[in-house]
Amino acid sequence: GECTFIPFNYDEVSGELTIGERKGQYPGMLRDRTFNIVWVTRTNNIEFDPDMKPHATLSYDGSPVVVKNTER
Repeated sequence: GECTFIPFNYDEVSGELTIGERKGQYPGMLRDRTFNIVWVTRTNNIEFDPDMKPHATLSYDGSPVVVKNTER
């Protein structure tokens, strides 16, 4: 099947989440996405709640984007 790959990388030292460049494409794929980010730490080990307000919301069009963890 056809698919895309979107790499996610979190840097513990800088507290930055990088969502990398999308690899691959196929007819009818979503070009733009919205990612809702919830920061989870050892002291903030919250359970998944779909109604929870995210700490950050990112618009993603396939280009790399970086967001800083403000909950550290």
